[in-house]
Amino acid sequence: MAERLLLFRYKDEVLGLPAHLSREVIELGQVAPLPGGRGGLAGLVVASGQARPLLDLYHLAGLPRHSAPLGLVAQMGEELLVFPMDEVVGNLTAEEPLTTADMISMPQDTGDYRLEFRVRVINPGVLSSTLQARLTPV
Repeated sequence: MAERLLLFRYKDEVLGLPAHLSREVIELGQVAPLPGGRGGLAGLVVASGQARPLLDLYHLAGLPRHSAPLGLVAQMGEELLVFPMDEVVGNLTAEEPLTTADMISMPQDTGDYRLEFRVRVINPGVLSSTLQARLTPV
């Protein structure tokens, strides 16, 4: 069964997140740094009146460093996490499911001839477990 993806741009990459996980798009204002924050979080930002973790896609997935102006708030398990982004590109329901066993896939063809880009799909389960492992004290 094909899954609907919300597509968003982060620097030169188009990322796809299962659409049912998205909650809202916010402007990224002040980012409060976290002490020793090299575990995959760039800091905390305010979303819906609450402090929410902002993901560091450079440390988590090796994507280029980039100060994005917006954030995509997404439900990842019990937590709301914020993905940095430049813009929402749209959404996609592919004929074949676009999936990955990795945290973020290599660029994939979508099967939609109208799209002039390839999508890197985010695997929420792998992202959550990777983030949890990096943030758990030893």
